[in-house]
Amino acid sequence: MILLDNAIKYTPKKGRIDLNVYEKNKYIYVTVKNTGMGIKPEDLDKIFDRFYKTDKSRVYKSNSFGLGLSIAQSICEHNDAKISCFSEVDQYTIFEIKLKSVS
Repeated sequence: MILLDNAIKYTPKKGRIDLNVYEKNKYIYVTVKNTGMGIKPEDLDKIFDRFYKTDKSRVYKSNSFGLGLSIAQSICEHNDAKISCFSEVDQYTIFEIKLKSVS
């Protein structure tokens, strides 16, 4: 839900949000991709830090406190999953969660 909430907050009106769930090589993948401003390469390694915000001006637009991605990462770690982010500035952002398959 955290990733979907972020996608909704940061996708422009005529943008797109894609949610995908699939299994590959004994892992389950959940991806959330949204179009929009993207995340700068220098910010990608910090976005899971508590209270980190890539653009201070977005705080007023989204009422963000910079905790959501840190919480998402913590949930993943406690469930033996990994969360990653890939982004292209002014194009898209993709968050991917990789979980071990139960089958």
